[in-house]
Amino acid sequence: MYAMAAVSLAALRKRDPDRPRSYRLPYAGVLCPIAFICANFIVYWSGWNTVFWLYVLIALGFVLFGVYQAMIPAERRAILNWRSGSWILPWLVGLAIISWQGQYSSASPVLGITLNDTNNIPFWWDLVVVAVFSLVIYYFAVSLALTTEEVATAVKTVEEEARAEQSALAIG
Repeated sequence: MYAMAAVSLAALRKRDPDRPRSYRLPYAGVLCPIAFICANFIVYWSGWNTVFWLYVLIALGFVLFGVYQAMIPAERRAILNWRSGSWILPWLVGLAIISWQGQYSSASPVLGITLNDTNNIPFWWDLVVVAVFSLVIYYFAVSLALTTEEVATAVKTVEEEARAEQSALAIG
């Protein structure tokens, strides 16, 4: 979630910079990449065994989301922009590989398979690898943001839905 927030803020600042906001984070151009790196450090430090199970649960979540979307009427389905989200898979795969090869790999059994401690990325260099990888993915993700027009349309849709819900609550 922390990683997504940093990318989202940077993408919205880039595509919709003039929208009035009640709070404007100062130095977002510096803080967002740093926040993304820190979020990736947290994942990396949790260790390969935890990362593995986290990814199993993420995959399960995607399957459940797909089943849910297939079961609801077409007009209620989420509109997904696959291009804008295409950075997520390389990010997850890259972070998994770094976690598996780094200092926090685990010798715990995973699905009956024992993973030996790899430690192929030396201590301190592992943090450099995570930071550099994070910056590459961060700027790639921001570059894939929705266009200014798509953001405006999405904001308008959300605002209209919110007004409709408020009207329904006021009437009901």
